Amino acid sequence: KNNMPALEEFDISETDLTAITEEALEGHQKLSFIHLPSTVTNIGNSAFYNCPQLTMVDGCENVKEIGSYAFYSCNKLSVFPFDNAIQKIEYGAFYSCSSLPAALVLSASLSSFVGDVFSESSVISFDLSQCTMTNGISSNPFGQCTLLLLRENGTYSLSCSSLKNANLKELRLPSAVNSLN
Repeated sequence: KNNMPALEEFDISETDLTAITEEALEGHQKLSFIHLPSTVTNIGNSAFYNCPQLTMVDGCENVKEIGSYAFYSCNKLSVFPFDNAIQKIEYGAFYSCSSLPAALVLSASLSSFVGDVFSESSVISFDLSQCTMTNGISSNPFGQCTLLLLRENGTYSLSCSSLKNANLKELRLPSAVNSLN
């Protein structure tokens, strides 16, 4: 699938594309920069899977959904705007992204966050205090986190498996957690 093995920068910011398709640039070993148009709302499964030199993605201000393994093993990815539009981050989307900031504040629009999203990544502190989380939290999305702030209001479920690899010294569950399974 790697038709342009020397590709280092991918700039589609002047287009009207609304989605980056599944496996679009999977395995591009030299790809370092991605410039998306503001019209993109969906980044497909494995779109940038195993692009080890990828350091920056911009133009994500309207991205609503990030598919499974979208940035898996992009271990130099250090700049990704987790903007306010993101509603859903699928399984393993940022697995093994070991250069992301240590702390993330995720947007109020985020409602689905499951399955090894940040496992083996550099993110260890999560602030989900503003997220809607209507679909609950399950299957180890936090990886080895040491700090976790959860939403205080509304109701949502929290699976014990969501914290299976966490290194938390303290956990205070807010009254919004209506189910712990």
